[in-house]
Amino acid sequence: MAKKTSFGTNFKSRSTVGGQAESTKNIAFGGMSEADKIELKRKLNAGENITVEHEKDDRAAALDDVIGKYQYVTKKVQRSKLEDAPGNWNFFSKPSKEKMMRFCESIYRNGLLQPIIVREIDEVGERLQILAGHTRNKAYGMIYDVLQDEKYLEIEAIVFAYGAVTDEQAQEIICDTNYMQRGSLPSRDMARCIALKMKTYKENPTKGVTIADKIAAEFKIGKTAAFEWQRLANLNDEFLDLIDSGKINKKNAYKIAALLPENQETLLRECKDQMQNKYLSDFDPSKPIGESIHAIKVSSGDNRKTVKIKVNKEKIKEKKDIPLLVYLDPDNKEELVKLIEASGLGYIVEN
Repeated sequence: MAKKTSFGTNFKSRSTVGGQAESTKNIAFGGMSEADKIELKRKLNAGENITVEHEKDDRAAALDDVIGKYQYVTKKVQRSKLEDAPGNWNFFSKPSKEKMMRFCESIYRNGLLQPIIVREIDEVGERLQILAGHTRNKAYGMIYDVLQDEKYLEIEAIVFAYGAVTDEQAQEIICDTNYMQRGSLPSRDMARCIALKMKTYKENPTKGVTIADKIAAEFKIGKTAAFEWQRLANLNDEFLDLIDSGKINKKNAYKIAALLPENQETLLRECKDQMQNKYLSDFDPSKPIGESIHAIKVSSGDNRKTVKIKVNKEKIKEKKDIPLLVYLDPDNKEELVKLIEASGLGYIVEN
């Protein structure tokens, strides 16, 4: 007997599915400014023989391991039926405007190298959710904006029938295809991708194979690195960007990832300019956040004293408005005390 299709705990009904996705209004178009249209039209009409720009975003990849276990058909679909995947599924970084322009040129001159991947999200196949190919679809819209060529109103797609892929499987396809087609990922994408795979493998274990072994083989990293990336998924996005910029290394980021989200926000707010490896060598996440911030400030040559504010919570409308730590020069302390007490927010106590 065939196994009954599971739609997953997050599966939405026909009337509500896609509600978390971006608006589908005018998805057939690129949403370009007039200036960008003029620039892209100039590029497309230039007749230059450019190098293929699909590169990591849209290179040919062996997808059998990702989609081969599901039944699908490959056909052209109307782009007006397409809907973006929810943002918390498709969390991967978006290409810059300049790269999108070159990507459009490449598709215009070289064609689509690989179909997009979609799933039907209603019984009659009138709504299709994109699992892989958001950038390709956007490029088609941008080209249509400029040329008004109706061939760009449809696109080649691998289509999973309604119910063939659960929400959980759809998220895994998004993760796998992005990693395979891009080749390498920014830290924020890599961390989230591995965390998602860890969760999937934990819920669907393979006998005789550990989760760390599967992740290490799939992403070509060490087993220890797999768990480190999983922990880095707890980081605020700004910290992950600091890894990619080279300002902090993974060793220091790993320590920061042990902090609660609110303490990460406090650390960024108070020490953003000091988020450098040379000031984080002695950072200890087990210490009170105020003590750690003070040590970083001193290490960077900032000798302002730390004070805490005892907050009158009845005067605070939102949690984000609560100032937990304040740094000030000793000479200005009296003025700040008067200001806070006059506002009715609370009063300062020594740290």
